[in-house]
Amino acid sequence: MGSYFLESEIAFDADGRLIDAGYHDADTKAFEPRDLRGVFGTFATGVTVVSAMSVSGEVSGATANSFTSVSLDPPLVLVCFARDSRTLSAMRNSGRFAIQILAKGQEDVAWHFAGRPMTDGAPVLSGETERGVPCLEDALCVVDCDLSQVLPGGDHRIVLGEVKGFQMSQTHVEPLVFHRGKFGDFQGNES
Repeated sequence: MGSYFLESEIAFDADGRLIDAGYHDADTKAFEPRDLRGVFGTFATGVTVVSAMSVSGEVSGATANSFTSVSLDPPLVLVCFARDSRTLSAMRNSGRFAIQILAKGQEDVAWHFAGRPMTDGAPVLSGETERGVPCLEDALCVVDCDLSQVLPGGDHRIVLGEVKGFQMSQTHVEPLVFHRGKFGDFQGNES
């Protein structure tokens, strides 16, 4: 097993705010981004689709497994997007978004919003939250958020959302799981 490290120099001001985070290679081998992606892929995650509608009415969505709860009081969630994401642009434009947690069997929906569109032409985001944000009708749950903050995060943007409401499925369905680049379930079955 190889070891790869980057050393960092982090500086904070008197109030504890980050003022500098400089990174440089340590004396060991530097790693390639694709290798790091493989490392991150060993962490099994759930799968979400994040949706938004711009003020002009354009609906967009993106598949994301970089989602986490942050706080219950106030109710905050976090999700990350590529800097040039159309969904991020729509979220910034409207100030609202929805996070759909996908169920086992919704791999085609995840792929659709990851750049492999379904070809039947039917709208995938055919539902709406109570506040009018486009969403999936059959997700495990839908979390309706206001955009709270967008922070820099390397080649991505870190989005904090304040939860304004949620809808949960009343049926017991297993979540869709992503591990090592494949969809699966808790029994280790992959697709």
